[in-house]
Amino acid sequence: MLRFLLGSAEASFFPGIVLFLTYWYPARERARVMAMFYLGIPLANVIGAPISSSLVNLNGFGGLHGWQWLFIIEGLPAVILALVALGYLTDRPEKATWLSPDERKTLSEIMQADKNLSERTYGHLRLRDALSHPRVLLLALVFLPTAMGLYGLGFCLPQIVKRFGVSNMTVGLLATIPYLLAAVVQVYWCRHSDVAGERRWHFAIPCLLMAAGFTMSALSPRHYVSFVGLVFSAVGVMCAQPTFWTMPSAILTDTAAAGGIAIINSIGNLGGFVGPYVVGWVADTTKNPATGLISAGAVLALQPETVGERRRKSSAAR
Repeated sequence: MLRFLLGSAEASFFPGIVLFLTYWYPARERARVMAMFYLGIPLANVIGAPISSSLVNLNGFGGLHGWQWLFIIEGLPAVILALVALGYLTDRPEKATWLSPDERKTLSEIMQADKNLSERTYGHLRLRDALSHPRVLLLALVFLPTAMGLYGLGFCLPQIVKRFGVSNMTVGLLATIPYLLAAVVQVYWCRHSDVAGERRWHFAIPCLLMAAGFTMSALSPRHYVSFVGLVFSAVGVMCAQPTFWTMPSAILTDTAAAGGIAIINSIGNLGGFVGPYVVGWVADTTKNPATGLISAGAVLALQPETVGERRRKSSAAR
């Protein structure tokens, strides 16, 4: 029961954050904002891994198992920050008492103008419309293979590095390098997307890079080339995902955004369930964990065409 409640809370957290950011940041700034949010992934990998290992080693201390200490200590910051967020954050700028009246007024006007532009361009969608709208469903299908690539990378990266013949500690250290490099590139890439005002190719190019990196890592017999492929894959996934979320938030507003973002995340994250199974099955069948990445890369290579189709349909609708 507790696992179910934890999963339920986690499932609603991410779409809730994406929705919350649409209330505070106009569309022209959302890529860089999402990039800052996504920085939590590499930072968690770098900071969390050694902390988790140390906590597990507390096995028996105070009569508790190591995994119990892990849950208690790593859960406390989330509980504390939840109370801080509840008392400090507000849903809309106009309710933020920590802003001056002029700041609240200016920011509210900017967000209202952004909303009006979106509704003039794509039409006003209600909640029930968003749950079945072709654009929303297409975006969900576009997000699915991207999520598959993210989880496929997480599944195969340690296994591939392990084949280099290094120790477990070295595997952990090497596995953080692709994500650290990806974090730096991600911030620049998403900022460039905002400055250029372009989303389609800023999403499609990282998908192609991810696919190329998977293939490169799978086919190269040289360890360093395979590792460079993993770096390319990490850069691709970390640049693609933040940029992706600027697209649904540009066409959905109010309750439609709440429902639409949730359905996109729910359908898309099926890739997180399917991905490890597909990648694992291919790896087991070929007796090579690296070749499992090709299955994810093949799907990701189709992304630019899918995004292009989305844009043509959107243009036709307008």
